[in-house]
Amino acid sequence: MYKPEVYGWDLNGISSKYQCIISTDSQLSRKLGIAPQSKILVFAGCFGDWAGALAEVHEVHYTDVSREMTDYARKVFPKIKSFSTRDAIVTHETPFRYDWSFSYDPQPLTVGGHFSIAMLRSILNCRGAKIVWPDRRSPSLEMLSKLYGAKFSCEHVKIKAIGGEKEITVDTLLTNTLARKKAFVDLKIMRELAKRPPKKTTELLQRKSVMALHLSIAELNQSLARINKLTQSIEDLNGEYFHSREVEFEE
Repeated sequence: MYKPEVYGWDLNGISSKYQCIISTDSQLSRKLGIAPQSKILVFAGCFGDWAGALAEVHEVHYTDVSREMTDYARKVFPKIKSFSTRDAIVTHETPFRYDWSFSYDPQPLTVGGHFSIAMLRSILNCRGAKIVWPDRRSPSLEMLSKLYGAKFSCEHVKIKAIGGEKEITVDTLLTNTLARKKAFVDLKIMRELAKRPPKKTTELLQRKSVMALHLSIAELNQSLARINKLTQSIEDLNGEYFHSREVEFEE
C-alpha cells in the first residue's frame, strides 16, 4: 500500500477523488481509442497506475512534477519506458515525438495555465491527447480545438477497475497538419516573448529563432492573436510563457 508520508508527498489541495479509479481492464487501450504499440507521454502521472496499465501494451514515458511520485512510480511499474520529474508545462516541443499525450484527472493543473499549455504541446503529437476524468470534462480542450482547428470529442466509457466496473469520461484532442504547424509556431513565439518582449512586430521577426520559422508579418500577427485568445482563457497567467496582459505592438 502506498503511504504518502513515506515519500513526503503533500496531498493537501488535491481532490479527494484524485486517482480514485484504477484500471484493471485488459481492453483499456481499445476503449480509449489508442492503437496498439503507441508511444505515449503521460504527464501529471501521479501514482503511476494508469501509466503502468498503458505500459503493458505501449511505450510509455512517465512525467510528474514530484520527485517523490516519480521515484515511487519507477519502483512499482518497471514496464514504463522512462521517468522524468518535470512540470507538465515543459513536457516537449518537438513535433511527432509521441503519438499521444495522456493524463488521468489532472485536476491540480487546471487551477492555472499549465493544463492548457500541456494540451497545446500535445497538438504537436502524431495523434493528439487523451484525457481521462472520473466525473468531469476537460476545461479547455474544446476551446483549443476551435482555436487551432483540431478535433475535440468527449465520450463516456465503462471499464473494469479495482472495486468493480466504473464509468470514465474520455476527452480526445485530435491534431492535424495545420493545427500542428500553428501550435509549433505559437510555442516558439511564446518563448521569445518570455525572453524579452519586443516593442514592434518587425523587431520580433528579426530574431534568429523567429526568422527560422519563415513567417510573414500577417502570419506573425495571426500567431499573436491566438496567443492573446489563449491567455484570455486562462484565469491564472503564471505559466512560463505568459504575461498578465495582452501582447500589443506598434505597427
